[in-house]
Amino acid sequence: GLGDVYKRQLHPHDIKKQDGKFYKVFTPYKNAFMKKDIPVPYEVKWQTLRDHYQKHQHDNSFINAYFKKAESEAVFHPGEKQAKQRLKKFIEQSLEDYEENRDFPAVDGTSLLSRYLRTGEVGIRTVYAAVQEAKESKGKQTFITELIWREFYYMILMHFPESKRQAVNTQYREIEWEEDEEGFKAWCEGKTGYPIVDAAMRQLNQTGWMHNRLRMIVASFLTKDLLVDWQKGERYFQQKLVDYEAASNIGGWQWAASVGTDAVPYFRVFNPTTQSKKFDKDGAFIRKYVTEIKDLSKQYIHEPTAEQRKDYGYPEPIVAHDEARKRAIARFK
Repeated sequence: GLGDVYKRQLHPHDIKKQDGKFYKVFTPYKNAFMKKDIPVPYEVKWQTLRDHYQKHQHDNSFINAYFKKAESEAVFHPGEKQAKQRLKKFIEQSLEDYEENRDFPAVDGTSLLSRYLRTGEVGIRTVYAAVQEAKESKGKQTFITELIWREFYYMILMHFPESKRQAVNTQYREIEWEEDEEGFKAWCEGKTGYPIVDAAMRQLNQTGWMHNRLRMIVASFLTKDLLVDWQKGERYFQQKLVDYEAASNIGGWQWAASVGTDAVPYFRVFNPTTQSKKFDKDGAFIRKYVTEIKDLSKQYIHEPTAEQRKDYGYPEPIVAHDEARKRAIARFK
């Protein structure tokens, strides 16, 4: 619909290869994108909209009810004002170091704008224009690349509308996934016995949001370690995420499961413990969400001993990563 057009910087048909076909690989798409002029954002005043709807009262009573509600702010401060404040704060405090800090879930290093973009409280062009005006930095370039990934996935979804149900990469449509209901349930509840995976899933369940690095870790764990169909993970995220966007979510899940366009190769399987030690070195993020093991030292927080698991009532790992990795690679092969 029209609303969707404004969720993108450019229309998905705007960027094509010389032969008129669309891109399936991100980098050449990005290079073509960077050469395009992005239409400038313009202000829409809600009073104008309200007046318009009140003039055509007869069939807009539910809209008018919305406008009444909009005048009183809910507890979590929705709205354009909050969105723009968040954008300003991100550009002033985090953009420059975005390249380094975006991977650390315990740091406020990402923009947190996805929820506002999702609901249209801020427009993507407003974000893009504001970031373009910021001073040059590595962080700025990386962030712009991330915004372009978002556009790329919109284009892919438009050209592959069946991708909610099917792998875009056709050679992986016949993979035999495991019917591991117990494993899937443990993953959903954050009880896999891998602290970083569990902390991430509990963050999702409690807040409706998950840090991007963690989205990759838990998606890799579900699809590679447990060999559970990526669609089940995609649907679980759809139920839980306040920033759920079909295009980005499907794209991200297919990327992690190695079944999408320009996805991570199937033999690359994230090791949750290595990722944990690298991106949550002191265990600050784990302690925040996996509270039962919060007293463990940083030496043990990433992989508690059997004894510690018993003492703190924390589960044993539901799968041995090294064996699971071999199984996944063999299955994909």
